[in-house]
Amino acid sequence: MKNSFIKSVFVVLFVVALFFSCEKPEPITYSLRLGKNIEIVSPKDLDINKIEEKTKITLKVNISENQELDKFLVDGEEVALDNNNQYEFTILKDTVISASFFYSLTFDDNISVVSPSGLNLSRISENTEILLKIDIKDSCEAFEDLYDNTTPLNIDEVNYKLESGDIFAEKKLTMDKSYNLIVKYSENLKIPPVTKYETVSDGIQLNSGDYSGDILIPNFVTSIEDFAFYECDLLNSINIPDSVRNIGLWAFGLCRILEEIYIPLSVENIGAFAFSESSNLKIKCEASSKPAGWDENWNPDGLPVQWGVSE
Repeated sequence: MKNSFIKSVFVVLFVVALFFSCEKPEPITYSLRLGKNIEIVSPKDLDINKIEEKTKITLKVNISENQELDKFLVDGEEVALDNNNQYEFTILKDTVISASFFYSLTFDDNISVVSPSGLNLSRISENTEILLKIDIKDSCEAFEDLYDNTTPLNIDEVNYKLESGDIFAEKKLTMDKSYNLIVKYSENLKIPPVTKYETVSDGIQLNSGDYSGDILIPNFVTSIEDFAFYECDLLNSINIPDSVRNIGLWAFGLCRILEEIYIPLSVENIGAFAFSESSNLKIKCEASSKPAGWDENWNPDGLPVQWGVSE
């Protein structure tokens, strides 16, 4: 009897020892990688790096009013969402889920699409790479350096410097949202004096007499600085756009073959001797009389002036 009891005790101890010596197997787990605008509905507080096999998961794609879903992908395969923009599945492996959207692109008249051709600007697939051409209006080779230094491309109110010094530039854009683009000219842009007479500002290097032929000043320039066109003997014609507010002293001095110049009403200030020794020049002014901001010696040579002229 005693031996039987002892044997029973040993058997129990053996079974207990065997039980505790056997570790339970770790559950199989997987990871879940989610793209933007995707949230987990259930289960709550899910650790996406360690999800037990066969866990049921419900996901939702958040689509705003101005968004349109392009594709919902599970491991690269397109699948459909339910009416609530939700997707339910059982995880059986490491899984990658993403959503892509259509976006729109708007821009002003200075911008055009180089590629891809035939693009629907109101419905562009996400990550589409677009090459844009920036075409500066009212451009002139004589001022092409001004664009590189002062003309940014404005994308959703953020400025990007154009990298080309030419009157054209190109910009690559990858669609990751809807964009609005404009070419935004710098405010208070000035045409500086020629280097022979004054220090050049803004890093733009000009030499006396550089301007020749027919000059079209860009319509974003606000000031023609002192000596800007001084002694430009080969200057045939020039426009002054209505963006200009200031003409500096001697700005058009010694432009001997220049025959006519039109001064718009926007010009509030003209410095002394602005047109001196430009003996062939006739001046037409939109103003009906000399504005208060024009220097008393703006035209000391008594060049012929015609007031109240509409161009």
